[in-house]
Amino acid sequence: MKEDLPVPGPILGDVTPDRSAEREWATFCREYPRLVAEGHKGRWALVRGESLVGVFDSEDEAFDAGYEQFGLNSFMVQPITTEERPVRTVWSRLWLP
Repeated sequence: MKEDLPVPGPILGDVTPDRSAEREWATFCREYPRLVAEGHKGRWALVRGESLVGVFDSEDEAFDAGYEQFGLNSFMVQPITTEERPVRTVWSRLWLP
């Protein structure tokens, strides 16, 4: 019997290019059913833009990979779970005086 999986949060319509948090959340929502079906529940997804960059065993590993690959640019780390949790987004910006 196939279990109907809840899709996390609202599915967004058109996302403008300058709204990377929404684009990354939409990417995670798109990939979520496949990630759970492939047995990644309990792991952590690293998302940048419209790409699922990788799946990691711990939050720390996902953040380390994100900082290593993207430095001070934005990316999202999200738990793969069927329980609702807040989105964990990292925004890294340099503010120059």
